[in-house]
Amino acid sequence: MKPNHTQLAAVLAAATNLLAARRADMETLEEWLALARAVAACTGAKAADFLTERDLERIVEGSPLRRTLAADGPPPGETFRVENGMLVRAVIPANGRPYMHRCTLAVFESVARAIDEAGGKPLSLEALRAATGLPSTQVNVAFAFLKERGCVVPAFKRRHKANGGAVHPLAMAEYHALREGDA
Repeated sequence: MKPNHTQLAAVLAAATNLLAARRADMETLEEWLALARAVAACTGAKAADFLTERDLERIVEGSPLRRTLAADGPPPGETFRVENGMLVRAVIPANGRPYMHRCTLAVFESVARAIDEAGGKPLSLEALRAATGLPSTQVNVAFAFLKERGCVVPAFKRRHKANGGAVHPLAMAEYHALREGDA
């Protein structure tokens, strides 16, 4: 792909602004995103390819920047991270309105133990909520993470069951791997 004059002008403008911000020791996500979009337009790549996961999360967390599918590629959908000892689930749903929910480590462990105590019986989110008596939003975050990591597998409709052996040890290994950045 050969960039046209307009695309090259956009790269030059973005690079000039970024260099000015660097000189003032004030790079912002806006400058990085402008440069990523300009380079993406010239190369046929997506702007998201040139940004870090943290940049994408900051956009999700309510930055005034709005992602566009054409410039940035498809939204990441659902991501997890551990922040201040809590499991954080960041979601960009189809309607494009991002949200985040958190789950304490204690709730996460309780959900994993409740699945173990079910003895292989398939459970729904509602059943886990009832079994633990914990806040539904936190139970949902824990359950979504366990599904995403393969600790539980689909059983029937909205029910999931343990993926083989005990869930708690596997869940804790996945949690700590995410916390340490190994996952």
